[in-house]
This record gives sequence, structure tokens and C-alpha cells, in this order.
Amino acid sequence: MELTPKSWQRYQKIVTNHGYRLVHEGVDRVVYFCTADAHRAITREADRRLVRTERPRLVSYPCLDARGIWIGPNLDAGDLAVQRGAATQLDGPGEWNSSAGTRT
Repeated sequence: MELTPKSWQRYQKIVTNHGYRLVHEGVDRVVYFCTADAHRAITREADRRLVRTERPRLVSYPCLDARGIWIGPNLDAGDLAVQRGAATQLDGPGEWNSSAGTRT
């Protein structure tokens, strides 16, 4: 979750690190739920720093206002994952980090 945009220098390091993890560490996707300002900053640096093949795997959704209140679409838990064919049933918090390709 990203509520305030960081400097471009900070995002340069963050996006470079995400790119490395996408290529070398088996991370499937990096997703930011963020404000519109943070979305613009993340998108700008991802467009600049990631190669074409990895760029679609770093995504951001402008779905929070400046106070951190959800303003995105009203979805039931797991709806977006089901739409993308990526839903995984986890039995509890102990399994959150054990699903394939998931890192926190």
C-alpha cells in the first residue's frame, strides 16, 4: 500500500529491486494499492526502469484516497483474483507466505 509518493530517486531503487526479484527470485507480480499521486510516480519509474517483458508484472491500482480510505471498486474478497484466474485458498495467516510466488 502506498499513500504518499516518494522521490524519483527512491522509486529508482525500489523498482530496480522489484525488477531483480521478478527475474531472479521467482516473484510473479508486484502490486501497489495506492493513491492517484503514488500511482503516477510508481508507473513513471516502472516505465523507465523495467524491461518490456517484466513491466506488465509490476502494477499499481489508484484505489485509496489521501487518508488511506478505499475508493476503488467494491469487490468481494478474492473477486479480482478469480477474474484473473489466480485465486488461491489459504486456510489462515500461517499460509500467507507459503503460496507459490508470494512474498511479503
